[in-house]
Amino acid sequence: GGVKMDEFITNIVFNNINSSKDLGLAITDMANIPVANETIEMVNGYIIRTGEYLPIELPITFRSKNLKNIIDHQEEILDWLYNVKDNKLILSFMPNRYYIVKNVVVDNISRDFDKYNTISVTFTLEPFKYDIYDKTMILTKSEKIYYMGNAKGKPKLKIYGSGNIELTINSETIQIKNIDEYVELDSKFLLCLNKNQQSKSRDMSGGFPILTKGINNISWTGNVTKIELLKRTAYL
Repeated sequence: GGVKMDEFITNIVFNNINSSKDLGLAITDMANIPVANETIEMVNGYIIRTGEYLPIELPITFRSKNLKNIIDHQEEILDWLYNVKDNKLILSFMPNRYYIVKNVVVDNISRDFDKYNTISVTFTLEPFKYDIYDKTMILTKSEKIYYMGNAKGKPKLKIYGSGNIELTINSETIQIKNIDEYVELDSKFLLCLNKNQQSKSRDMSGGFPILTKGINNISWTGNVTKIELLKRTAYL
């Protein structure tokens, strides 16, 4: 399932390159915008929602706008798709959201002039869209922060302080011991790192923090000078 979008899309920006302006490619076909679906399990006849979402696939067919031979530009196009320095993908009609590309497959390059020299590409995406304007917030005291996303936020936090601290976000409390200067907590990649980028998970107890739609209460005890928080606002 998804949303029919052909008539709205003029370009994509991927790997910091605009398919239309920078590569002279027009989009001839992008059938649907896929929507993330939650995986479910059946247990004793009951449906259990797992909270996990599967990656989504986005096939796009491009053609050369000025009917140049796409084969002549094959190296440039493949370099764009395969030498990835930035895996964000932005669709022209949704400029304030981005997807994260996990994999790119070029299905075929057609030399048939009736088809305007097309190249078909399938992007495999992480299931959620993210807010392109997300900025790191700085907290110096307990605060209520508002989370806009309709998918769970898996934030990244850099906690500056020393010794033992307790951080509470909503009803979840995390304890971290023996902090020297700062500790980084990343709920997406389930990492707890010290200033030397070594794992501190043995000094941590409690689950990684999650943000939910609406007001989220953040507080702490212990010697904390500030917390840098990137919400990673996520949308279905």
